[in-house]
Amino acid sequence: MGSGAGLALAIWFHAGYPEVSTGAAEIENPRRTIPLVLLITTPLVILSYILPTLAGLAAVGGWREWTSGQFAIIGEALGGKLLGGWLFMASVASFVAIFMAYLLWWSRLAWAFAADSFLPAYLVHLHPRHGTPHRILILYAALYALLAAFPFQELLIVDVWVFGAYDLLLVLSVLRARARVPERGSGFIIPGGLVGAWANALVVAAIWGAVLLSTVHQQPRAALAGLLALLLGFLLYGLWKAVGRRSS
Repeated sequence: MGSGAGLALAIWFHAGYPEVSTGAAEIENPRRTIPLVLLITTPLVILSYILPTLAGLAAVGGWREWTSGQFAIIGEALGGKLLGGWLFMASVASFVAIFMAYLLWWSRLAWAFAADSFLPAYLVHLHPRHGTPHRILILYAALYALLAAFPFQELLIVDVWVFGAYDLLLVLSVLRARARVPERGSGFIIPGGLVGAWANALVVAAIWGAVLLSTVHQQPRAALAGLLALLLGFLLYGLWKAVGRRSS
């Protein structure tokens, strides 16, 4: 794995924070709970990735030969098949938790798009008993099943290309809101005034730019797929606008 894919993996490990607010309706006192939970969990997330990696490097080294499922391989080398099996199950549990969190965030976000007529109205319907956007969840299940046929590293790079642009648009929208709307006395506001908002935007832009440049050089096929995915978004938006004008 090159530095581009490695940086993309590091970003993916810490992705999902912008979507936390989409589940606010299912969180008790979200205005207080969400910042508090992020303050507690963010250092734990960082340590949960750094400490096992350092332990693996200290125990077996050879990081250039590391591959998918490496911690299970390290566990088997240190403690036999039993430890290797437990580490494999731990990695599965970790990714299941990440996957479930993404399902929560993105299903609600897609539901909001459907409610605002950016997606088919068929997807707005909620489950009569659980109140969940079950039709979107079924659609996601089908899409994820199709994506499972592609190599993880290439999907990872495409993901960071697309959602890096998405994250950059989010922070740019904050800058636009700061310029157009005066600061309010209630609700959460990014601290630091306009300087704080610009700092957030520049950090996101710099990291995303580094990923684009490194993946274009090291993984050109995956980078091309990421570019096509970005262009597909513009195409779909243009089609949506054309259909909207025709229907009106």
